[in-house]
Amino acid sequence: MSFENLEQLEHRVDRVLRELHALQGEKKILAEEIQALRREHQILKSDHEKKQAQTSEIKSLEKSKKRMEEERVVIRQKIERLLKGLDQLDFV
Repeated sequence: MSFENLEQLEHRVDRVLRELHALQGEKKILAEEIQALRREHQILKSDHEKKQAQTSEIKSLEKSKKRMEEERVVIRQKIERLLKGLDQLDFV
């Protein structure tokens, strides 16, 4: 192998090593970006789960409120009937 061929080979090896080093740097940056995206995903997932739980709780409370309002109407009707019954009684 001639000296010129050896120099060309050394230059190629140097270039490949530089490219490899650059790729390793890019790999590190991409790994950091992936970790950041995973953290962000976890935060968003947690927020979504909290919102779902709050929505379920709100729906449950709305059902309870509606049930209580219906019971209140029934009780009010019973009281009105009882009061009408009392009005009809003769007190001597």
